[in-house]
Amino acid sequence: MEVIKYWVLECAKEFDINKQTVMSQFMALYAQGLLKIQELPERKGLVAWVVSPDMMGGIAVCEMFLYIKPEHRGNPRNLLRLIKVLEDEAKLLGCSVQIASSFDFRDNKLLKLLQRKGYKVGSVRKEF
Repeated sequence: MEVIKYWVLECAKEFDINKQTVMSQFMALYAQGLLKIQELPERKGLVAWVVSPDMMGGIAVCEMFLYIKPEHRGNPRNLLRLIKVLEDEAKLLGCSVQIASSFDFRDNKLLKLLQRKGYKVGSVRKEF
């Protein structure tokens, strides 16, 4: 799908990602009907997510890819619009939202924004 390719290539301009791996993973999820995508108008940004079971027997809307072009990051409304997409999906399904899989956890402005929106921040994570 062209949208996936476009955004993976945009993200790769800024971050060191394995374009082929990311693209093939997203394409596989999309082909199975599991990956949902929403772009901001004028291609300012994108959010992609899956709905996944959790360990408690429920489900969650899980952000897989959230990217806003650098020139549009100064406006918090862009991020809030993408988060609202996830929240609307979760409200529709009656489940939770899990975000920040692709965020930089050290971005204090972002963390404060998420906390104001009611998100708990922090992660138990180990890099190898």
